[in-house]
Amino acid sequence: MILRDFRPEDLRDVKAIEPFMANPQGWEEVVENSIAITAEVNGKPIACGGVVVGKEAVFWARSSGKCKTKVYRGLKEGLRILTESLGDMVYSAIILDGFKMGDRLARRLGFRKTGTTIEHDNHIYHRYVL
Repeated sequence: MILRDFRPEDLRDVKAIEPFMANPQGWEEVVENSIAITAEVNGKPIACGGVVVGKEAVFWARSSGKCKTKVYRGLKEGLRILTESLGDMVYSAIILDGFKMGDRLARRLGFRKTGTTIEHDNHIYHRYVL
């Protein structure tokens, strides 16, 4: 597995293990405004993710479910590097209601679920903080 700079077509090429949304409106804009990387195996993207920095740092990720251990280790190391680089601020992640893998991953990475929910495009999301 290698890590490289994110390219917009990676969103299309990483076939998500569970759907995030059928057609994520504004997703490309989120990605364009984030610091992001892609993990690939044999030249094929298997995961991508990053952080959008504003009032707080909001993490996002998309994974095909392949090479889970390597992807998890990469995410954990990337999270460590970003939080050390960005310093003292609020770090969060927004997880689709009922997306069990997203919930498990966020918790394993050290995020905790808050009582805050966000409704967007007829979906409910839960806010997690680090």
